[in-house]
Amino acid sequence: ALAQEAARIVEENRAQIEKPSRQTIGPVIAALAASGDAMADDILAAWADKRLVIRKSDGALFLAVSEGDGYALTGLDGTAAGTAAKGDLTELKPNAGVRGLIATALVQFTLSDPDRSKRAAALSSIAQDPTAEALDPLRAAIAGEDDPALKAQKERLERLLTLRFDPDSAARVAAIDSFGADLGL
Repeated sequence: ALAQEAARIVEENRAQIEKPSRQTIGPVIAALAASGDAMADDILAAWADKRLVIRKSDGALFLAVSEGDGYALTGLDGTAAGTAAKGDLTELKPNAGVRGLIATALVQFTLSDPDRSKRAAALSSIAQDPTAEALDPLRAAIAGEDDPALKAQKERLERLLTLRFDPDSAARVAAIDSFGADLGL
């Protein structure tokens, strides 16, 4: 049932996706990220990378990857959809603010990526620019981490974000206390 969820969300919110506003697109991005559809992260990543395209002949939306003189197209459900020339496609180009919202949503997927280097890069990115929005995806990614070093990094970063962003003062105090005499702050 989840296999078509991301495609449905995109179609229902197509007008907002084609002309997104940072102030109004957040719920659409959140719905995609929370959909459970395996294509959701591909759609979000393609949109952020300006690879979400509209075929001019029929108005259909696709994910596009440069291939030779044109583009290989993939449907929003993950099926191959042939190729098209660049002139036959219109790229959707979200502004920097919208791309930032997409990047935040993609964190949850990157923190659980099978590739260890991508998980490590996501942790570095969060550490360099910590936000309250990264706290819940980070917490969700800790239990599934099988690399002991990355799990320790996730746990430490989660405590740092908790002491800064958690709305529960008891959780913030517990995070502060957990560092004890740690001089690495």
